[in-house]
Amino acid sequence: MANVCAWCEAKLEPLPAGSLSPSQTIDAADSLCRACARELAAQMGTSLREFLDDLKTPTIVFDSETRLVKANHVACKLLGKKEVDVKGQLGGEVFECAYSKLPEGCGRTIHCSGCAIRRSVEDTFRTGTTHRRVPATLNHDGDGTIQLIHYLISTELVGGVVLLKLETTD
Repeated sequence: MANVCAWCEAKLEPLPAGSLSPSQTIDAADSLCRACARELAAQMGTSLREFLDDLKTPTIVFDSETRLVKANHVACKLLGKKEVDVKGQLGGEVFECAYSKLPEGCGRTIHCSGCAIRRSVEDTFRTGTTHRRVPATLNHDGDGTIQLIHYLISTELVGGVVLLKLETTD
């Protein structure tokens, strides 16, 4: 498997020594191409909101409990939600997973152990492993009708949160 950038999927070349300051490295050298690493370094002086909204792909920031911290405008549009309405919600609640509506709730049903989104986010927190283009199928229940939605997801641990990138495959 080729070593590729977690965000733009370009082939990774080693970053030159000193290209990021120690406070900016946040593991970027292992998973971002030079262009994305430069963009990240340039954005470090901006707010997380500005950084996210500069990304062209739907991106959600999760905390260690798999609760939404922030989402960029592209992700909010894809999900048909306003960030203020889903901030602090668990991933399954944000995505309107049918299983999150069961009495046990998101993350606690027998089905949750197979959730690619949950597993990838939790594994990235636990191990620091970046996941790229993992197939994820969601049983979406937005209006009482179950619909399968297919994503390719990528995760990256950055500064104590996980960035989740979404690509639709439908």
